[in-house]
Amino acid sequence: MVIELLKKREILLMYFREGKSQRSIAKEVGVDKKTVASYIKEHESKLNKIIEQKGSANLEELIQSLVDKPKYKSSNRTKRVLTEEIENRIHHFIKKMSINVKGGYINKPRK
Repeated sequence: MVIELLKKREILLMYFREGKSQRSIAKEVGVDKKTVASYIKEHESKLNKIIEQKGSANLEELIQSLVDKPKYKSSNRTKRVLTEEIENRIHHFIKKMSINVKGGYINKPRK
């Protein structure tokens, strides 16, 4: 899930200004608790660096990094292989979905 800059901002405001818990923020915004925790931790880390380097040339760069888009670590992700078992599960769910649509259990997707 890609989180826009506005969601990151919303998460930080809810935590620091409104004093909400990480769990309630995750539930309200619709993201994982680990994501909320990492944004808060990253923000606090950058704020501490700004305080430590007051008057330093890197200060402007650090301030800019506070409002940058969130960055994701994709280097440690493993590639997944489409196995026969997974393919069978996909076909099962597609079949189940088409039965539900035909039976009127769910609305047909709009085109």
